[in-house]
Amino acid sequence: MKKNLLQLTALSSLLLSAAALASESAEVKVIGEISAVNCEVSVSNNGVFDFEKIKQSSVTDVITPIGRVDGGVVRVKCSAPTPLTFTATDNRAESAYGSSGLGSNFGLGLVNKTGKLGYYQLRFTQPTVDGVETPMFATDDGDINNVTGLLMAQQGRRMGWAASKTAGVSIGKDFKFGMNATAYMAPKSAMNGALTEDVTLDGSATLEFGFGL
Repeated sequence: MKKNLLQLTALSSLLLSAAALASESAEVKVIGEISAVNCEVSVSNNGVFDFEKIKQSSVTDVITPIGRVDGGVVRVKCSAPTPLTFTATDNRAESAYGSSGLGSNFGLGLVNKTGKLGYYQLRFTQPTVDGVETPMFATDDGDINNVTGLLMAQQGRRMGWAASKTAGVSIGKDFKFGMNATAYMAPKSAMNGALTEDVTLDGSATLEFGFGL
């Protein structure tokens, strides 16, 4: 009986201790909101580079420069600070003549069914982030190892604004760069025959921007 009594007494003491320590409780919450970033892309002149009338003499037996058209400006304005990168896709890839080795030659369209008119290159100048001059980069493996203030659009690579000259993607709300187009006529041998009528340059490329996490 003593043993049982001791056990009951110990249990009663524990219950009394718990009651003596009872207190009010308070709930702690951790709250916040992840806001979706919205970005708006604008291109001056609706993204059109017009080489106007091109002389017939530009068609020769070798690659011939047609000229350069300046004045293009690409601007991306975002609702909140964000990293921003982009890719370039040639919508006339089957008509591009030659290769730069960097994927920077974009096609000018076909002539005589399968002939190639030539190619053009897009160069980016004066890149800024939030109004501050910022170098650009191009990468195909995620490493930022080609940082420069002047960059040609390169297919198959991701491009953007660098946080520094060594690494990192810049974060901001207002991204901008100038752009010009330089075009080259392919040699006659690539055109699948003579040009017997007026031909229109038909270059087209898409810049696709990615932002946020």
